Amino acid sequence: MRASERAAGRFEWLSATAASPNAPWLTRSSLKLLVLVIALLVPLLVGGLAAGTSVGTLALAFLLAALHMIFWWGVCLLIDRFGWSSLINLMAGLGVWMMLAVIVPAAIRAGVDAAVHLPDGGDIILTQREAVNDAWDLPKEATMEPFLQRHPEWADHATVSRPFEWKWYYAFQQVGDQTAEPLSQAYREGRARRDALAGALALLSPPALIERGFQRLAGTDARAALAYEGRVRAFHAALRAWHYPKLFREEPFSTDALADLPSFQGTGPAYWSMVQD
Repeated sequence: MRASERAAGRFEWLSATAASPNAPWLTRSSLKLLVLVIALLVPLLVGGLAAGTSVGTLALAFLLAALHMIFWWGVCLLIDRFGWSSLINLMAGLGVWMMLAVIVPAAIRAGVDAAVHLPDGGDIILTQREAVNDAWDLPKEATMEPFLQRHPEWADHATVSRPFEWKWYYAFQQVGDQTAEPLSQAYREGRARRDALAGALALLSPPALIERGFQRLAGTDARAALAYEGRVRAFHAALRAWHYPKLFREEPFSTDALADLPSFQGTGPAYWSMVQD
């Protein structure tokens, strides 16, 4: 606004006739900012209420959005102090936005990926599947021994006397998981280190910092994903513990027993729900 009035030749006149130097701009800029706040926060309020978002979470989202707008308003005020023309102001604003919202976040992402190495997800899957496929051709003891090292409670029921038994089949599925476990653990730990490093470097880019804040509120950040995966692993362990007695001790199985089958319920807005009826 200041630059456009300078270009129109009215800046000195408006400043001289105003009660204070900032009076011509304060009212106009406040009204424009109010319109911007309404345009951004009203859809956030409507969407949040429709999604059943808690008042506390919605208030934090409002605060993050307000801080984001205040930051860019501050950038505009800083650029205005140089007294440049509208075109130069525009180019300067676009340059700051390009640097902070595009270039710096991309550099952070590339730097974090280069600094913290992760095992390839395909290698984890391939390692697990190769261990499972190889078990078909190996002596059954080659499967049962590493399985019993992790589950010694089934040592008295681990004899496989027939060409195929279900306990042997599920045992080598578990041994396949155990074979890929070091890679999987390194993958999880690497993701956690990447997230911590990216969080520290996000201080260099306020837009990236605000984005992480919204992801945290929505439960879609890396920590929430890792916690969810931990609950999935715990659920998988509970399922195995429920089935193993029926496989190794050959306990009778009936549809009534399904009433005791473990169920999984994800929590939070970012989690899928899987409930066994």
